[in-house]
Amino acid sequence: MNIHSKKHVSLLVGSPKKKNSSSAILGLYLCNKLDPDKFAYQKVYLRSVLFERGNNSSNWLDDVLKSDLIIFSSPLYVDCLPSYVFQAFKKIYQERKEARNNKDMQFLAIINSGFPESSQSQVALDICHHFARSSKMKWLGGLPLGAGFILAGKDLSKMGWFVRNIKKSLDVSAMAINKGEMIPDEAIRLMRKPLLGKKIFCWLGNMGFRQMARRKGTIQQLYDRPYEKKNNDLPIL
Repeated sequence: MNIHSKKHVSLLVGSPKKKNSSSAILGLYLCNKLDPDKFAYQKVYLRSVLFERGNNSSNWLDDVLKSDLIIFSSPLYVDCLPSYVFQAFKKIYQERKEARNNKDMQFLAIINSGFPESSQSQVALDICHHFARSSKMKWLGGLPLGAGFILAGKDLSKMGWFVRNIKKSLDVSAMAINKGEMIPDEAIRLMRKPLLGKKIFCWLGNMGFRQMARRKGTIQQLYDRPYEKKNNDLPIL
């Protein structure tokens, strides 16, 4: 198949990190599972194209607007999305709204959070769904992942049984996209499965805080309460 006849896919990465980004890893795994005879993809770091010098925002926007499919992969920020993602969404929405001949576009979202429960990402997925619908794109579905920090930007294809449900979810999603179908419930169910139990999650979290405190030289200050009053005297107002 000629490259010009392939469907154009834009992977929009919502993470501020260019290295060790779990969002990028998830999106790239899915893109690489798409049929290479049918799809060609480009990767766009939204924070980079919006804020870093030397990046022409009109160029990335023009390229994204030529897409047949947008795969958006992002971390969860306070039950929502990073602020610059909204700036990017606004630019895409305005261009789609003002264009006389909107090409058919599809939209898929992957949201990973640091919380153990995948349900924490539902508000962000609802926002993505609303954006797609308002921008006259076909919503293919959303994949929520809990405890995404465990991926730590590692190559998902080289990780073992621990991430088997994540890989299977993305594999099933890719098969559906290759067939021109929506993301099946099975893929969503697999992605929703918890990576960690809550007790293990808390243990790992505490261990991570202690390791960070040792690196910063503040291990002895973890239990400090600098604002706790040492007596019952109330301040005079």
